[in-house]
Amino acid sequence: MIYIFLFILIVFALFLILATQNKKKEPNSKSNYYDNEDLFFADRKLTRHQDTVYQKGFTPNKIIENDNALNQIVPDYKEREQIVIKELENNLGKALPNDVKWSILQTLSSEYFLKDHKIIVNVSYQRGLLLQKEKKYKEAISHYSYGLYYLMNFYQADFNPTAHFIDQVETANGLIEMAQQKFINKIELCINYQQFNINDMKENILLYVNISTLPQLTAQDFFRQVESYIKKHYEKEQDTLQHLDNEQDFNYLSIVNIIPKLKREKKYPEAIELLKKAIASIQNEKQNTDGIGTTSWYFDEPDEQKYSNYNTPPWYFYQLAVIYRKEKQYEDEVQVIKDYLNITKDEKYRDNKITDRLEKVESLIKK
Repeated sequence: MIYIFLFILIVFALFLILATQNKKKEPNSKSNYYDNEDLFFADRKLTRHQDTVYQKGFTPNKIIENDNALNQIVPDYKEREQIVIKELENNLGKALPNDVKWSILQTLSSEYFLKDHKIIVNVSYQRGLLLQKEKKYKEAISHYSYGLYYLMNFYQADFNPTAHFIDQVETANGLIEMAQQKFINKIELCINYQQFNINDMKENILLYVNISTLPQLTAQDFFRQVESYIKKHYEKEQDTLQHLDNEQDFNYLSIVNIIPKLKREKKYPEAIELLKKAIASIQNEKQNTDGIGTTSWYFDEPDEQKYSNYNTPPWYFYQLAVIYRKEKQYEDEVQVIKDYLNITKDEKYRDNKITDRLEKVESLIKK
């Protein structure tokens, strides 16, 4: 009887030991490369959470990080950086920053493909940025396009690129739309820089998509969606330009995508006129709302969160000040900065990017 009891006791002890070991071996349900409350780690789990509304006080995490922010999602980024620097210095005698970054991106791409979706879409985005800064626009389009294609495969939602404010996003779809907007905006910028035609860019858009096709979306379906969006966006932009002369139809929010294009084309007089109308509209709105302001603020990438607490949208004042500086209209720049200071009485709501320009421009006038 004692032997039977001891046998049962030993079997029970072994069962407990095995159960504990199996529990330790279970993979963590969330990758180390994601914040604890990030919804994005696999397309199966993503679908389950798509309509989840965030709890009060929860700050959603962007899918696409800002420029030079890979170290925020790659835990050993600094170690990788040091290794690459030493290798480049040994092989080439020096390690240029862009060469270091490109080498790291190459390694991350091969290591995390289909394993960590957030890292892969950010790698494509950062590759595009590097090429765009070198004015290699066709190559940049290829990498931006593949990042968008990968995103649409594993972060499934309707294709609806939208520049939401991160602190106002309430659903997973909102974050996906923000990421879609990041990519499509860069693709459009590169197309506009060289005045490419969308159909002429088909080969570049599909370059890496055709090389590495993913199961959820065909290359042709992907191109149709991108082509349709860009053409509709262009038609909407042209329609907006036609209605801007009508004072009753003018809405200062409608020019936020037009001003960068006019600046690229060096059409500064047209940009100045639109920005002056926008600022006049903002000033009128402020007067009618007793200075409280009900403005939907527009932000300039990559600082999505920066302007979300302002009761005066600084973007229009800043853009006008920049153009005046380019045109050496220093007195006009001083005036637009003073207009901004007058309309934003409370210093805690003022944007330093604008106020810091005043001392510099006044020194230029004295020269």
